[in-house]
Amino acid sequence: MSSSSTTGSVKYSMRILNTNVAGSQNVIDALAALKDIGRTFAKLICQKAEINPTKRVGELTTDEVKLVESMVQNPARYNIPSFKTKGYGPFSKGYPVEWLLSVLDNIIN
Repeated sequence: MSSSSTTGSVKYSMRILNTNVAGSQNVIDALAALKDIGRTFAKLICQKAEINPTKRVGELTTDEVKLVESMVQNPARYNIPSFKTKGYGPFSKGYPVEWLLSVLDNIIN
C-alpha cells in the first residue's frame, strides 16, 4: 500500500522521517520544516545527496528519499560536521532531550 497520492510521476504528499510533507514544497523548505533540521543542514543534505534544492518533494525518487533519511539519521557517515546538525547544547551532552521534547510536544498539542 502506498503512503502517497500520485499523478504520473509527481506525488502530492510524501512521508519523510515519519512526517507528512506536501509534494509541492521544495526540498529545502520541506526538510527545514521537519523537527531538528534547520535550513543550513537541509542545504548541506541537498548538496551531499546531489539533489537540486529547487526540486519539489513530490518529484523525488524513493532512492533519494531513503538517502535523505539516512543522512539525517546518521550525518557522520556522510562526513557532515556535527556543528551543522543542530547538535549543540544539551543534545551534544547526551541528555535525553529528544525524549523530553517529544513528551512536551505531545502535552502541548
